Amino acid sequence: MAGLHRTLLNFPVQLGLWMAFVFAALLWIFPTQLEAAGFEITILKSSDLKAYNDAIDGFKATSPGSAIFAEYDLLGDLERGKHLAKRIRTSESSLVVAVG
Repeated sequence: MAGLHRTLLNFPVQLGLWMAFVFAALLWIFPTQLEAAGFEITILKSSDLKAYNDAIDGFKATSPGSAIFAEYDLLGDLERGKHLAKRIRTSESSLVVAVG
């Protein structure tokens, strides 16, 4: 049972590292458009858990220096999530990353 618990806690971190890898690969394929001007990345997390924060930190660490981050925490509240979704849709965000 302890092994299963450890695996589940590591899943968000593994997911964040996988997303960081995919994002880095996309930057390698399309570097000129993204480096020409700063671009906004919106990060939306469902709750404030260490595993989620670690995944987000790993994602940010692999992002280019020109990236501008907007980070939102739903605090486990579905209504807050609906409100933030409307705000994100009207934003200038080039990429939205959901964690959790």
